[in-house]
Amino acid sequence: MLTKKSFDRILDRFHKKFLLKETNFLRSIEQLQSLSKRILSRINNQLKTHKYRRGMTIYKEGDDVEYVYIIKEGEVEVKKYVYEPKMARVEYELLQNP
Repeated sequence: MLTKKSFDRILDRFHKKFLLKETNFLRSIEQLQSLSKRILSRINNQLKTHKYRRGMTIYKEGDDVEYVYIIKEGEVEVKKYVYEPKMARVEYELLQNP
C-alpha cells in the first residue's frame, strides 16, 4: 500500500522534473538566458498555456496588450495591413517561419 508520505514524495519528484523541464525551455530563449534559475522559476509560475487552432487570430493590431506570447511549439504568422493609395489594402508578411 502506498502511504500518503510516499505519494507526496513521488508527486514532489514529478513536479520538480516538470519545473526543471519548463525552466530549461525558458532558458533556451535567447532574451532570458542571462536570468537566474530563481527568476526563471518565478516567470514560469506566472505562465499560462494556451493552445490555438490553425488559422486563429491571437492578436490584432490595435488590441489592448494583455500578454507576452512565447511560442513553445508550432508556427505563427505575423502580418501587417498597410494602406497604399493606389491599392485598397496590401498585406505584408513581417515574419515568416521558413
